[in-house]
Amino acid sequence: MVPTFVERLDSLELANKLKRKLLLVMIYGDEVSHNVTEGGIANLLLCGSDAEREQAIRGVAGFTEIGRGRERKAVEALRQRGVIRRPEDLGIDVLDANRQLLAALRSRTS
Repeated sequence: MVPTFVERLDSLELANKLKRKLLLVMIYGDEVSHNVTEGGIANLLLCGSDAEREQAIRGVAGFTEIGRGRERKAVEALRQRGVIRRPEDLGIDVLDANRQLLAALRSRTS
């Protein structure tokens, strides 16, 4: 009976002390429901396998090492199913897309 939600993450204080813009947080992989990046939103709850989860994450990872490891056909199939939603799928200009905007829209697309 321990609460699993907190009002504020301890790492926020650490980020402030280190004067970091980005907050570093690790979350156990099976507990992640969505992955939000400038490249889009991956709804991991809609994935049927670990392989699909991997490709969904890779599919929104952009031009990172992780993103470059994606399988284009698998990512496109996930996009067709609505697992991956790109900014343009949500009516957002790609140049305006950022994590905050997509995270705000995530609740409307789930």
